[in-house]
Amino acid sequence: MKTPFDTFQSLDSDLTALFSTWDAEYKKFTTFFLEQYKRRGRLSTSVSAPSTTPLQLLKSLDLSHVPLQARWQDISSFRRDHNNLLSVVKVRLDKERRHRA
Repeated sequence: MKTPFDTFQSLDSDLTALFSTWDAEYKKFTTFFLEQYKRRGRLSTSVSAPSTTPLQLLKSLDLSHVPLQARWQDISSFRRDHNNLLSVVKVRLDKERRHRA
């Protein structure tokens, strides 16, 4: 909460762009991987067991950014709501001060 909201918004947009790029590149990789599998007809047995399908391999990848992305979305939502509440409180307090004066 110590970071100014404008700075936070800039950071939020940068992180949103980063996560979007990460997701897009993963989709490209998935497409490339499946195309290579189809072209070659099989995976090398040194990489995986012969019974492993390409989709099983892709599902087994550890996408560490997914929990981080979800957590960032929670933080971002909370920060926006907090900023909105702060704005409302400031407006209300200003009206009360003017009314008393």
